[in-house]
Amino acid sequence: MAARPNPETMPVEAIDQLFRALADSTRRQVVERLGHGPASVSDLAAPFAMALPSFVQHLRVLGEAGLVCSRKVGRVRTYSLDRRRLFAVDTWLRQQRDHQERRFNQLDALLALDDGEDAPLIATTTTTTTTTTTTPAQETKPSTKKPHHHDPVGSRSQPDHHPKENAS
Repeated sequence: MAARPNPETMPVEAIDQLFRALADSTRRQVVERLGHGPASVSDLAAPFAMALPSFVQHLRVLGEAGLVCSRKVGRVRTYSLDRRRLFAVDTWLRQQRDHQERRFNQLDALLALDDGEDAPLIATTTTTTTTTTTTPAQETKPSTKKPHHHDPVGSRSQPDHHPKENAS
């Protein structure tokens, strides 16, 4: 058995071709079905409401991407899944997930430093503002917002909302 394809050494076009082949739900269902074992074209086509030539085109796309292979015995063509290409997709996705997890861990570490005020790496305060609103009927007192720590979600920095009064 050949070694698993390494996404790092595979051309970008090969990875793109794998994802294009898997982008269609009919082809994904065929891959799922072939995960249980080899099947004939007619068995694979049975669940789909499409002409056989159209279905065979889906098999051709999967074959060109290297996801399936076929053999013909007599008049019956049987397809099977080439799991090595799926491993390449899995490996590529795992690499992307690992990269993103490292980035999130770095952000968590940065925010933990910021919260602990050990080393202020990000601006942690906002400026104090004073707002005075005057209407002919009344005057309101100035409101002052206090400085707060940086909150990326914004849950602690919600502005005060006061309903407007009708001036009739």
